[in-house]
Amino acid sequence: MATLLSLLAALLIGAGGAVQSAMLGALGRERTPIGAAWVSVWATVGGLALLLLYRSLRDGDAPAPPFRRPDLLGGLVLGCSLLLFSAMRGLPWHYAITGMFGLAFIVGAGILVPRIGVAFWVGGTLTGTLITGVLLDHLGAFGTTATPASPSRLLGIGLLLAGLGMIRR
Repeated sequence: MATLLSLLAALLIGAGGAVQSAMLGALGRERTPIGAAWVSVWATVGGLALLLLYRSLRDGDAPAPPFRRPDLLGGLVLGCSLLLFSAMRGLPWHYAITGMFGLAFIVGAGILVPRIGVAFWVGGTLTGTLITGVLLDHLGAFGTTATPASPSRLLGIGLLLAGLGMIRR
């Protein structure tokens, strides 16, 4: 059961990667690719700082000093938030979460790879990314050109799922 839940988490994190990619593509069209990365990185760093602040306040569990100091972490959260809000000027609010998908991947890898192994983690996230990518393409989400979920694309998804079954521990 733990393996199934870990796989589900990997698939969902991979799905988030596809959503992040679509959102970054839309942001890149709206601004520039570098501007899209600028928005995303501040969301990632700010989200990580917020997680560290929470853990530091909860039980003192944070990385090495100086990051065990809630005042410094709070300052980092505030600074990243200000930079993110500045970078977001004129953009729809939902683009501010693009970096959270990357943060989920980083934290998820740290939690799940020791439990399910690198190959199953990579296979799970990749499968979740591609399934969601096919769906987003089919819908034309975030301004992409709609590409129907053709039989060959669906067969590819089936082969990915079969491959996941083959690499399972």
